[in-house]
Amino acid sequence: MDRERWQRIQAVFHDAVALPQSEQLVFLKNTCGEDGELRSEVLAMLAQDAGGDSLLDHGLATVAQETLVESAPLISREIGPYRIVRLLGEGGMGVVYLANRKDLDAQVAIKVLRDAWISPSRRQRFAGEQRTLAQLNHPSIARLYDAATMDDGTPYFVMEYVEGIPLTEYCRKNRCPVETRLGLFRGVCEAVEHAHANAVIHRDLKPSNILVKNDGTVRLLDFGIAKQLESLDLQVEQTMTGLRLMTPAYASPEQVLGQPVGIGTDVYSLGVVLYELLVGELPFDLANLTPAEAATIIADHEPSKPSAATKRAMQSHPDHNLTALSQAAWADLDVLCLTAMHRDPARRYRSVEALIRDIDHYLEGEPLEARPDTVRYRTAKFIRRNRLAVAAGTVFTIGLAVAMAVSVYQASVARREARRAEQINTFLNDMLGAADPSWYNPLKNKGPTVTLLDVVDQMRDRIGAYFGSDPEVEIRLHRTIGRMYAVLSQHAEARAQLRLALEKQLLTARADDTSLGMLYVDLAGVEYRSQQATEAERDAASAVRILEKARGRQNREALMSAYNYLGVSRSQNGKSFAEQEEPMRRALKIARELYGNEGPTPVNLGVLATTNLKAGHFGEAEKYLGEAIAISEARPGTKGYEYVALLRDRARLCLEHKDLDCAARRYQAALDFIRPFERGNDSVFTINIREWLALTNGLRGNYAEAERQFQSAEAQIIAIGGSTAESYLAGLNELRGRVHTAAGKFELAEREFRGSLNFYRQHRQDEVQNAVLASRLGESLARQGKNAEAGLLLRDSYQTILKAMGPDHVWTTDARARAELLR
Repeated sequence: MDRERWQRIQAVFHDAVALPQSEQLVFLKNTCGEDGELRSEVLAMLAQDAGGDSLLDHGLATVAQETLVESAPLISREIGPYRIVRLLGEGGMGVVYLANRKDLDAQVAIKVLRDAWISPSRRQRFAGEQRTLAQLNHPSIARLYDAATMDDGTPYFVMEYVEGIPLTEYCRKNRCPVETRLGLFRGVCEAVEHAHANAVIHRDLKPSNILVKNDGTVRLLDFGIAKQLESLDLQVEQTMTGLRLMTPAYASPEQVLGQPVGIGTDVYSLGVVLYELLVGELPFDLANLTPAEAATIIADHEPSKPSAATKRAMQSHPDHNLTALSQAAWADLDVLCLTAMHRDPARRYRSVEALIRDIDHYLEGEPLEARPDTVRYRTAKFIRRNRLAVAAGTVFTIGLAVAMAVSVYQASVARREARRAEQINTFLNDMLGAADPSWYNPLKNKGPTVTLLDVVDQMRDRIGAYFGSDPEVEIRLHRTIGRMYAVLSQHAEARAQLRLALEKQLLTARADDTSLGMLYVDLAGVEYRSQQATEAERDAASAVRILEKARGRQNREALMSAYNYLGVSRSQNGKSFAEQEEPMRRALKIARELYGNEGPTPVNLGVLATTNLKAGHFGEAEKYLGEAIAISEARPGTKGYEYVALLRDRARLCLEHKDLDCAARRYQAALDFIRPFERGNDSVFTINIREWLALTNGLRGNYAEAERQFQSAEAQIIAIGGSTAESYLAGLNELRGRVHTAAGKFELAEREFRGSLNFYRQHRQDEVQNAVLASRLGESLARQGKNAEAGLLLRDSYQTILKAMGPDHVWTTDARARAELLR
């Protein structure tokens, strides 16, 4: 047998063994076709895999299976801090267990890769699902908590345990009216839209992956075959495996035909889910069909209209509670489903956002963008929405004429918006390689390392060529590209694209346009992160002014971000504590309203704690930190940078209270906590903690250790380069000066303080912080007998701190003590 033949047999066997046993024969029939010898070889391997009596007689798959499952059953076993309780489910690739986290008494779901050694591609897909979940943060997507490997090398990850029932079952069981069904479905669409915004296509949307909890909220699960579009050079084998793992009943025509997939793939599957929600049955009966036969049905046949299918379903479901809908309502529901499910991706909704818009139009009684733009249709919609007003009109013909005029205007707007949505999403599909992969030939010289950043760079320069004749489309694309740059930490490019979008939108938008408010939020975030505090404060204030009047969850979430950016940028600009704290309190209030103790609430508490800490309000800082840490520690799973920031600020409190042992212990704990998930690639965050630990060690008298840590941090900051490094070096030198002062090395302290103060006077507007630093410089001068300059610095800095903080504040008493050195 030649090598190529053996590799073919191995590939088919690996894919077959990953499937449930009941599906293997059908898979082989479809895959092997007329190659009976290939089918026989793989069948023999599968039989050997399933039945040998001794370890030496078993195939590799069986050895792996016995090692992972049979010889070491996981029920009641402990994996890290988790104890396995029971099996929740299993598929071709992974097994999912319910587990308890022992220290927090919290339930989680643990997904374990089975047969990890059979196929490297399976391990890669498992790792891909883990990476995908890690980057998605949405209230309707099950969260990733933790990831590691067992003692035998088997990978697993820990995610949110969702106790609920499938979407279709929930609606049937509770006899939900159409408005409730569409509301739940809309929540699913928002989760999928979030995934698409992060360049992730789910590819396996179906009711069993959409659970409704007891509180009526939805959770989207199982990104096991999601397509992560960070590289455009996906291997064909990986893609085809993903297609086989897809559930055929919800698969799009392009999936079953093995064609490139894109945003429209998920749109199609959502259409099937909506169809089943409305009708109670799937659009196609694929039972007892081979994959090839099912593919033919999906690719070549049109589904019945949901309205017609519902009438037929009445015979088997006489209690169907949507049959009372009007003919006009069913006509719109038919359009919603069948547009999403169109065989031609170009004729579907061009994005999930477009589907959401038409759901909203239906719920509001407005014309659908997908409907034909007939005057009769839009006039009927107008009259239904304004039934009482029209009935009260004494001259019906006048009312009808007005309605017709409005409907003609609406038709024009809807057509324009539909065209724009189609243009935008064609552009995005091109960008992600879904519509025409050959478009990316200019990037192929990069070889196999083409990244999303490469693509964004390429598309940034093509917006004008695509949409130069339509400014509104240009605005949307510039914002999208800007947000992508922000996610990729390319702040200068992000700001340029967002500013361009804002300038164009200001020419046409109303002053209260919420999309304008969203743009200001995006800009404020980028400007704050790139140390452009004046611009950040200005744009955050503009966002607040617009979004304070807006309704809806999405606008409230944006307003929360705007308040936070307003507060922290005011801090950078040296505004009063009251001016900083007020918007932060408003942001926390919104977070509690929308999320309770979930989501961003601990982060908002941490922002308030940091602000109080910098202002010297240590009691308030302690209160906010305590609550934020308690909430974070009650959550199961691995904590991230936000939690480490809380640990760092808690250590800073010890330092401000001059409890040096407590500070050293807590800084070291924060450093130990963050190291494992940075794996030696220290972030600026870690460098900052190391600097403060160095200061603490120096104040404790361990000068040699402090200087060693300062030098290590300094080398890493210099490696960063740019203006960011200058800012961090100024902070490090200030801390180093404090250690030199403690060691009695006042000339060295003077040099460090002077350099930092010169930098901060140019770049930091916080007068109180600058005054504290000036007071420290004055002390180092006074200790050297340089009384003239020292006196000026000590007197002026003391007055500034006294005026801002009052006579009893610790910073005031320290500054007073330094000033008294000259008496």
